[in-house]
Amino acid sequence: MNNSYTILKKSLFTFYFFLAANFLLPHHLLAQGITITQGNGEASVGCGQFFFLGDLGGGKGIGTKFLKDVNLPATSFNFNIGFKYYLTDAIAARFTFTQGSLKGADSLITTKGGDEDDRKARNLSFKSPVTEFVLGADIYPFALFERQNNSAFSQSVYVTAGAGIMMFNPKARDLNGSWVALQPLNLEGQGMSEYPDRKKYGLVQPLVELGMGAKFRLSERSYCGIEILHRFLYTDYIDDVSTTYIDPALFDKYLSRQDAAVAKRFAFRQNEINANAPTQYAGDQRGNPKNADAYFSCNITFGYTLFSKSSFSKQVLSQTKCPVIF
Repeated sequence: MNNSYTILKKSLFTFYFFLAANFLLPHHLLAQGITITQGNGEASVGCGQFFFLGDLGGGKGIGTKFLKDVNLPATSFNFNIGFKYYLTDAIAARFTFTQGSLKGADSLITTKGGDEDDRKARNLSFKSPVTEFVLGADIYPFALFERQNNSAFSQSVYVTAGAGIMMFNPKARDLNGSWVALQPLNLEGQGMSEYPDRKKYGLVQPLVELGMGAKFRLSERSYCGIEILHRFLYTDYIDDVSTTYIDPALFDKYLSRQDAAVAKRFAFRQNEINANAPTQYAGDQRGNPKNADAYFSCNITFGYTLFSKSSFSKQVLSQTKCPVIF
């Protein structure tokens, strides 16, 4: 079975497990009813895996931006810190800081004799640190339909959307083992007059984040949960690969002698694994500019309620008021 589908199945199984747990566990464990603690905010920490979806690596056939192009050995660790403020019982504003890394490599492709053979022969790879700052909102759909929001389940399942920025810096390993930053080398002609449509890309990019999550309450004020978040990007250069090869002589025109020599090594790497690699390749496909890069994460989170206001006294008082005599 394809590794990407295994990831998806495990993620969804864990997600549904949290949903079932909230339905089936005894009410007192879920802090339901009169003992529920209402809080205006939450702080959380989380960790998990990043999965890159771009030009490098992937599965059989042509490259795509969906799950089939996930290579498990290329997954990488991330951690995050988050804060939420509940505007209502059903809507929370959120801020998340995430630090991690992304990577991909054509060498990880398992060839089946199809279109993936060309990508494997391309022999490109990268890694990049990633830093995110995202503002968004969580919506608890079950809370929207409850008149009296005293069910822990109503604030356990949510969908989330946000926007922010991500900072990255793609690098590749040289033959001597050192890591070299790729963006300054303009490997696909960025900023060269011969390619006026290829602008030099920035290392800070906007992103849109969509996802879903579920929380399992450990106590009245603490919880653990799972989040699956997908990032939509507006650049195809997270891995520094997007369009076609350029004439290597152009590196001598635009770069220093030392940088030009490095750029020639990194722009075309087929000859490192194939003695019969072509020597004339300018204009040949290097990446697929039709799809922007993307990535997603699957994280476990731990949170704690802030600024809590227990509903115990309010509910008890409302239930023990003296009767009004008309």
